Amino acid sequence: MKKYFVLLIAILVLGNMQAQTPPESVLNKYHKASSKEKYNIISSYLNSFYKNDSLLIKKSLELIAYFKKQNDYAGADYTNLFLADRAIAKHDYATSLNIALPALSAFKSRKDTTGIILACFKISRSYQRTRNYAEAIKYLKELIPIYLIQGDKRGLCDNYNEIGAISGEAYLPDSGLIYAQKAVNLAYELKDDNLSSAPLGTVAENYIAKGDYDLAITFLKKSKQVYIPLSKNDSLMMHTWYNNDFAQAYLGMKQYDSVIHYSHRSLVFSMESNDINQQLRTYEYLYKSFDAMGMQDSSNKYYRLAGTLKDSLLGSEKIKAIEAITFSASLRQQELDAEKIKAEDERKQNIQYSLIALGIVTFLVLFFLLSRSIIVTEKWISFFGILGLLIVFEFINLLIHPFLERVTHHSPVLMLLALVALASFLIPLHHRLEKWIKEKMTEKNKKIRLDNAKKTIETLEGIN
Repeated sequence: MKKYFVLLIAILVLGNMQAQTPPESVLNKYHKASSKEKYNIISSYLNSFYKNDSLLIKKSLELIAYFKKQNDYAGADYTNLFLADRAIAKHDYATSLNIALPALSAFKSRKDTTGIILACFKISRSYQRTRNYAEAIKYLKELIPIYLIQGDKRGLCDNYNEIGAISGEAYLPDSGLIYAQKAVNLAYELKDDNLSSAPLGTVAENYIAKGDYDLAITFLKKSKQVYIPLSKNDSLMMHTWYNNDFAQAYLGMKQYDSVIHYSHRSLVFSMESNDINQQLRTYEYLYKSFDAMGMQDSSNKYYRLAGTLKDSLLGSEKIKAIEAITFSASLRQQELDAEKIKAEDERKQNIQYSLIALGIVTFLVLFFLLSRSIIVTEKWISFFGILGLLIVFEFINLLIHPFLERVTHHSPVLMLLALVALASFLIPLHHRLEKWIKEKMTEKNKKIRLDNAKKTIETLEGIN
């Protein structure tokens, strides 16, 4: 059994040498991390290549290949989720779904709750961006039982809030209010005012969608009161949204002075953060307010500005579409390159197998020829016979190993059982052949040599 174990280790080592190995520092962090941290470590490593999509994809695919060689399919799927997230950033939602949906199925089969949560969020985001709100909400609702079983109230709060926000965006305020209020209740239960900020804002936006503007303003004020900015960018984004939400609510109430006040405040923040979508939203509130007040010059001014921004957004959407196509094409090209390398490796491997088989046949032919000659002794016949058997059996083991990997799905336990079963069949056969070589072949060679010696003696006696 020792030689079979050594052969197995050798195959695994050679397989690992073919895959590109990530930096040791990254691997050390990854292997020490919990399942919840592993995705962040992978993302942090790959994000260092974010300025070059081609290189980022190349490193991602190398990482996936490495994890598969290590039988770490969770790591491979976490890397796939990173690519799905990158595709979302490039507005390539079809590619993102094509990557994330199979990953979700794999996580479910392994009952990997961390992977399921990550995959569902990315799938939901892709559907939300394409305005398929029903599917976006469906995948978020799948996570509710997981959070409840885990007792993760913060995760459940964020999930409820996300469902509420998407419902409000889809103009389904009755459903949105239910989930947003659940999120608020959980935040209050956890006594975390900052956590309650986003759900309170979601409640407000659903009331705006419902047309209950007084209640919307009440909840907006509560949300803004407890909000604590996490960064400058976060502060700019949130203040832009707050002021635009106030402006939207006051526009519904026809309080145009308040609309103008909050719109101008929102414009300051959106201009600083270069948020074109929010700027467009502000200009629409302004020109509608000025138009209702009969101030046509001001209304026309902001209408023209809104038109200019729409043209800019149209151009921006074209750029985004080009980026999405480029990203998808780059990912496909990298996959094709990887397939070519794999095919070339398989071709080289097949050539090596053929040469080994040819070498074994040649060795056996020479062995049988020499065993019938007087050139070698029975000691050498025994040695080369046993060596030939070892080579043949190890070659059989080498050929069958990839098949075993596929059948057992790389399960170490099943692989061990299969190798033991194979050894239990080969070892008795090996012993019988070894006995045959030692007894039959060596005896035959000994007889040939003896006969040859007798002939030589008779020849010499005849000469004398």
